[in-house]
Amino acid sequence: MAALAYVGGYFVGAGISFTADNWYYVAMNKKKLYVGCAINNLSPEQRKKFFVDVSRLKDDLRAHFEVLDFVTDQTATPRDIYRRDIRECVETADFMLAICDHASTGMGYEMATAIEYKGIPVLAVAHADSSVSKLIRGIDNRGFSFKQYRDFSDILPLALEAFRP
Repeated sequence: MAALAYVGGYFVGAGISFTADNWYYVAMNKKKLYVGCAINNLSPEQRKKFFVDVSRLKDDLRAHFEVLDFVTDQTATPRDIYRRDIRECVETADFMLAICDHASTGMGYEMATAIEYKGIPVLAVAHADSSVSKLIRGIDNRGFSFKQYRDFSDILPLALEAFRP
């Protein structure tokens, strides 16, 4: 997470600034961002690296949003996962960031719920070398955008640009 500095009566850093008087309002009124990604078809080694990358990204995003976390517990039941990921995350989010590097039926369902049911802005991203279905790339909903990236660190500025107030 980026550090904040106190400069001229303002706390500044990570693209934000606020005064000591309004820090509580800023901290308590962050928009909710759900970050979804496919993990089921990854090898244990791929999953471990992917989780490290996603965790870093979420930590960086927390400076700007209240980040909603999907279920990572391998012992969770399918019903637990549905309730958490759909009911508690997608349905309460203001925005969704979908990392589409790997194929996933669950991720597609989350995106459809966010786009068609909730009507919230969704940014789908995928590595330039990933194969993303034509259906996802062809979504023409006004609140949806698809971007490719070269390095995982490219996702943060894409998200900040897409979900700027």
